[in-house]
Amino acid sequence: MAAWPHVTGSYPGPVLWVAGEESPYIRSEHEPRMLQLFPSTRLVTLAGAGHWVHADAPEELTALLRDFLDA
Repeated sequence: MAAWPHVTGSYPGPVLWVAGEESPYIRSEHEPRMLQLFPSTRLVTLAGAGHWVHADAPEELTALLRDFLDA
């Protein structure tokens, strides 16, 4: 996907947005649009992880997902 498609509306439910600190794909300028589409977004950045957080920080990601799903 080269660009985010034009979308109207928003999803009001909880969203966990996990970013790798070293990922070049998730940047601060994306946050306003993400919050517009998903106003209940919680952004978590995993230190030392790249774009593939599941490969770079599997234990940390699993703990985040468990906590999010348990909430």
